[in-house]
Amino acid sequence: MPTYGPKLATVGTTPSFGEWPWSNPSNVGSTSSFATSDLTGETTPFGVYESYITTGGISATGTNQAPADTTTTSAVDLTIGGASSLWGRSWVLADVKANSNFGLLFAVLGSGTVTDRICAKGFDFSEIPDGETIVGAEFKLEWKHTDPWTVSVRNVRCTVTTSGGGGGGGGTANNLLLLGVG
Repeated sequence: MPTYGPKLATVGTTPSFGEWPWSNPSNVGSTSSFATSDLTGETTPFGVYESYITTGGISATGTNQAPADTTTTSAVDLTIGGASSLWGRSWVLADVKANSNFGLLFAVLGSGTVTDRICAKGFDFSEIPDGETIVGAEFKLEWKHTDPWTVSVRNVRCTVTTSGGGGGGGGTANNLLLLGVG
């Protein structure tokens, strides 16, 4: 099956959601600098607690793809989703191809409080041929947290897997992938 990517996020935004803001959200597409959120005062270690795909909105849809354990103080690659993961939803080619809003949306959960959402998007999958069917999406990102409870993320990449000739090419893009940490 053909794969496209990995592609690096080109846009990072923070739709309002939680109590803890993100600094430098555009760094989700950086390979050297982090987007960060400081949860000083939290008493519970945190990790990814939910993750969803976004194709335009900020409403969570699909199946949570969060990794089981994301507590680390040094930068590690997290893999979310996979080559055959449809994230519990159906896809049309327009959800991914030439859709600047396709991406990963996530938040971090501490002991009952949540960061603002941060969205990594702007992946360019315009080279996917018409007629392809999306069969999976995998995101990789560098993640760490440090004392005093600073969460950091950068280098968000996406790879899309397709199968030939099965449709796609229509529909609207109004779905979301939320990645939270808890």
